[in-house]
Amino acid sequence: MTFTEKVMRNSKAEYACMDRKNDVARLLDQFNEWKSKNSEFYWDIQIDDNNIVRNIFWSHANFGDVMTFDTIHTTNENKMPLALFVGYNHQLQNVIFGQTLLRDESADLFEWLFKSF
Repeated sequence: MTFTEKVMRNSKAEYACMDRKNDVARLLDQFNEWKSKNSEFYWDIQIDDNNIVRNIFWSHANFGDVMTFDTIHTTNENKMPLALFVGYNHQLQNVIFGQTLLRDESADLFEWLFKSF
């Protein structure tokens, strides 16, 4: 069977679309696995009335004394800002304490985020 470039592109696009259908379920499975291995792991998720994920937060509780918070604007394919809580550990190495994907940067979402953290 011969594959043309067009057939290959279409197959790749179809696979990517199928792969995205379960991305949230796979993410939650991964979070639950991490939580089962480490009681300090924490995650939270906001889902709207239409059962659409609005925001996702995940973090580990170690070394939370000093940190910065910054959003990296819409650098992913879903155009959701990635926000990082970054600090350092006892060896002065950078550590990511938590990260979140936000639907937007409204005050309500930041309030939810900081309560989750």
